[in-house]
Amino acid sequence: MVRKTKSAAAAKPQRLIYVGPTLKGYKLVQYQVFIGGYPTHIDNVFAECPQIKHLFVPVSALNTAESDIEKAGTPLHKYYTLATKWGVK
Repeated sequence: MVRKTKSAAAAKPQRLIYVGPTLKGYKLVQYQVFIGGYPTHIDNVFAECPQIKHLFVPVSALNTAESDIEKAGTPLHKYYTLATKWGVK
């Protein structure tokens, strides 16, 4: 008899954490966690500043992402700086 098993990745929805700055009107709050992928309520933000999507990282990569944000020359540092100029509260 063959057992069917689901993989752990299929059973668990993706959890992303936003590591960018809090945006005007609190559309996005720093360290806010989203389950199941990118939030859909801010599609207009993604349209205006697509770099913000790069500031969503898997929760398991939070420590690395924070280090990269602080380190000049890394892509996350660049995206964080752009997001800060675009729309902090």
